[in-house]
Amino acid sequence: MQGSCEPSSADTVWSGFWLNPTAPGSVCGSDLHLGNKSVNCYSFECKRAGTINGVEVATWTCPIGETFDGTKIPPSTAFFTQAGQCGASVCSQYRSTSTM
Repeated sequence: MQGSCEPSSADTVWSGFWLNPTAPGSVCGSDLHLGNKSVNCYSFECKRAGTINGVEVATWTCPIGETFDGTKIPPSTAFFTQAGQCGASVCSQYRSTSTM
């Protein structure tokens, strides 16, 4: 980012992904050994990808297995997710590239 919140070009935007304080979620336990597969998508530059049903969308790539400061996450680390409908099956269903 280099000190500016401006996107690097007109075809990019910043990811505003963050946990929703009013939405439900699930803890993926340390016993699953998936902590190093959790995905950090906060504040990454995204490429505009057109529209879907009239809604603007973007595609971005996020690091797998890193904290917000870039530190590696051990596999035995539990993590929280708001993906899915609060089912544990979503713990192993992750993508490091998304369109939203």
